[in-house]
Amino acid sequence: MGYCSPTCQKAGWPGHKKECKRIVRAVAAEKARFLEEPRRKYEEAAAFAVEECRARIPEGAVCYACNKGGDLVRGCSCRGPSAGICHLACLLNFAEAQICDEDYGKALQECRQCQQFFDGAVRLALARARWLHFADRPETDEWRFQARLDLGMYLDFLRAYDAEAEAVLAECVEAGHRVWGHTVTFTINAERCFAVHLSKKGRPEQERALDILTRIYKLYAESFGPEHNDTLYVLGDLAVTHRRLGNYVKEEELYRKELAAWRRTKGENNMRTMESRYFLVSCLLVQDKFDAARAEYAGLLPLAERVLGPEHRLVHDLRQPHWQAALSP
Repeated sequence: MGYCSPTCQKAGWPGHKKECKRIVRAVAAEKARFLEEPRRKYEEAAAFAVEECRARIPEGAVCYACNKGGDLVRGCSCRGPSAGICHLACLLNFAEAQICDEDYGKALQECRQCQQFFDGAVRLALARARWLHFADRPETDEWRFQARLDLGMYLDFLRAYDAEAEAVLAECVEAGHRVWGHTVTFTINAERCFAVHLSKKGRPEQERALDILTRIYKLYAESFGPEHNDTLYVLGDLAVTHRRLGNYVKEEELYRKELAAWRRTKGENNMRTMESRYFLVSCLLVQDKFDAARAEYAGLLPLAERVLGPEHRLVHDLRQPHWQAALSP
């Protein structure tokens, strides 16, 4: 609001003061309404995480951050009966103490003890907490966008939240195109995640996903190089999509290409390399190539147990009974 003079401004202040207060209250009320759903979903996810973890928390265990008991969780691959046990509130407090947005997000994605990603119900609760933290920022805020996209990715991974995952990922694609344009990395990453979601649906959606991922792979290979991390992630997504379309020969070709690149760039002890070996073994088993599967599987389980820990998700996958039966000599 503009005034013609200081005298006029002073004369208008009593009415302007009331209007300002009304606007501030209205903005605060709108913000509170907007955050109601993210807050409710975080609280539900937090309660679910506590219940999911209860059976794995030893009697008398305490939080490694505050040294108190109560509603504890453990969603990482820490070794030892009591390592990695914490309150969700303590994990959030640690994140809030970080100086920058990047460190805040990292604190809610990785365990600060074992330095590995949180998993399961704990990861979902923390992803919802991260979205709640950034949700009321402008659409142009990159950390808000990334928090929303990461939530959609993990909802999609869990497969139990299909409708919400699709809505969140579609929202990210639309926002990316509208706010940043179709050639910016934010938008391309959102398209990639949405394509992965589509690949789990019927054949028309899977073929659409294949087209999207093929375009992104070519773009990344040209822009970043064929062995850049992001390029290899998309290569893995392409392999999975070919499997869902029944193209097992192409799937094997892509996984062998991905695995060779991870071995060159990360080495045998890296999780990406071990994960790629796991996917290749799975692909070989589908094709009844048992000898080749056994050769690739040899030594993988003990290596994963040693490097990642016995509670890691990949280790649990490698211990599947039907795998053990199929791969036994």
